[in-house]
Amino acid sequence: MNRFLRDVFHTLTSSDQVLLGVVVFLCLIGLIAVYDAGSFRSEASSSTSYLVKFAFRLLVGWVALIGASRIDYHRWQEQPWRKIIILTGTLLLLSTIVLQWTGLVSARAKAARWILFIQPVEIAKLALILDLACRFAPGWDRVTREGANLRGALLVPSLMILTLALQPNFGNVIVFSLLTLHAVTLSGMPRLWFLRFGGAAAGLAVLGVMTVPRIHTRVFDWINSILQGRWEYQVDQGIIAMGSGGLAGQGIGASRQRLAFLPDAHTDFIYAVIGEETGLIGSVVVLILFGILAARGYKIAREAGDGFGRLLASGITSMLLIYAMINLGMVTGLLPVMGLPLPFISYGGSALVTNLAAVGVLLNIDRQKRDMTTRLQRMRIS
Repeated sequence: MNRFLRDVFHTLTSSDQVLLGVVVFLCLIGLIAVYDAGSFRSEASSSTSYLVKFAFRLLVGWVALIGASRIDYHRWQEQPWRKIIILTGTLLLLSTIVLQWTGLVSARAKAARWILFIQPVEIAKLALILDLACRFAPGWDRVTREGANLRGALLVPSLMILTLALQPNFGNVIVFSLLTLHAVTLSGMPRLWFLRFGGAAAGLAVLGVMTVPRIHTRVFDWINSILQGRWEYQVDQGIIAMGSGGLAGQGIGASRQRLAFLPDAHTDFIYAVIGEETGLIGSVVVLILFGILAARGYKIAREAGDGFGRLLASGITSMLLIYAMINLGMVTGLLPVMGLPLPFISYGGSALVTNLAAVGVLLNIDRQKRDMTTRLQRMRIS
């Protein structure tokens, strides 16, 4: 037992301490914010029920982080592991459509997103990043040497994006599309191909806005809100909360908007509660923390020892950053409401655990590089 704890301690202390510290700080902010935002909700069995659930999920997530950080990331590239994870993620997403048609899956806002206690999209996002890293690690030229290779490389992303659109879950359609474009761009995709991909994505987006009533309504309501300066109720309450926080905030636990005024205060709009209670100072601190996380994550990607590590680290960092940017954008009215959580801070289970596990992979990539550098230095000395 003592040896195991020493190994865990060595694993954490030999990894990127700045990245680890940022994640710890974000999780602590999440604990406080979830307690503040969830303690007065009518469906809560007690004032601490959301806090206890979030703390338990946080514990599971940190176990996943430690476990992932101790596994050599090259193992995820091996055929058995890779195929199992990718197949599981894809089948879970596809199963939501089948179960939705049969009426056997729970739905929220007409989106089949849950199977038992798991959100398949959270498993699928890691499977997507892993698949893209494996497929495009050799570089664009090798992947596209034959047309069938490119079609095969884009098969899993296409299936996932189509499934999310059918749920419908358009927020994650955007996330998965951006992650796919990110991976193919980093693989060395020529500018002409980038314009083709970007043009096709933009064309599909415009087509969706014009033909899908749900998207059309949400996008044009958002545009009208910007032009008229009058937001929909949820966003309006979020902006009121952040505005009332002023410079230093109302104080921890003093949020008024959480008292049934602000919907989803403990999940999608938790940043508004943070802004109300800690003011501009607290809001900027959260932004800075995500900025540091992005900087450290991309640094790990740049210094990774191989193409697979670079794409994997960069994909994980981009995934966390995209979710954060979209969430912050919709809370402040800069983007339409998409129902995406703020990583490490919003109340949730599947997203929290998978995000922490993804950070564990990042830490392992960093440690592998550090160990390699140490070995090379010893060889030079000897």
